[in-house]
Formats: sequence, C-alpha cells, structure tokens
Amino acid sequence: MSITELIFNDWSETIVARLQVESINSETGSVSVAVTEVSITAIVGPLQLIPTNSTGSQHRSAERSFLIQTTEIPENFRPPAAQIIHEGIAYKVISNTHSSDGETTLLQCRSESSSA
Repeated sequence: MSITELIFNDWSETIVARLQVESINSETGSVSVAVTEVSITAIVGPLQLIPTNSTGSQHRSAERSFLIQTTEIPENFRPPAAQIIHEGIAYKVISNTHSSDGETTLLQCRSESSSA
C-alpha cells in the first residue's frame, strides 16, 4: 500500500461530486441539464471565512480545500459546472492543482450559499 493510500485511509471522508452536463436539442434549440451525484473520498481542509472585498469586508465567503486522489475524480467533473457537496453545503471549484506525481488533486472551493 502506498503512502498516499495510507494517508487517505486514515484521514479521508466521503463527499459528493455533483456533475452538471448541458445538452442542446438541435431541433428545438432547448437546453437541458442532467445532474449526477457521485460519492468520492477526500481529505477535507478547514473552513476559512474570507472577507469579501466587494462588500468592504462586511460579508465573508466560506472557502474550503479538498484533497482528492486523482483516480477518484469522475470523468465528467469539469469546473465550474461541477460542484463539491460537503455537509449539505455546495461549493464551486475556484482552482485545482495537481501534484507533481499526479496522484492527488487539490480543489480550492468557495461556498455557493451564505449559510456556510
């Protein structure tokens, strides 16, 4: 067992990757959105409340990082159309960074609701 697998066995928890795929009906021009939720494991970083510049720091946005084994990322997971759901809160991916060995991916996410 690799060190990465050992770390994930000890520290990871289940989160949900919500995938949204849009399709266009060429005959009618209508757009439909198919939503799929997939359970994956991640090492969840601490919740950070970041002052929002556009409100003069009166409000804060909730940000959190999720470390995921790259092999667990669903095939159709494409930010910004994809989201992470953790403890009932939806997060949009604002950046992703792959490790140099390609084994893990760090997702920096921001809450899409003001209740976080």
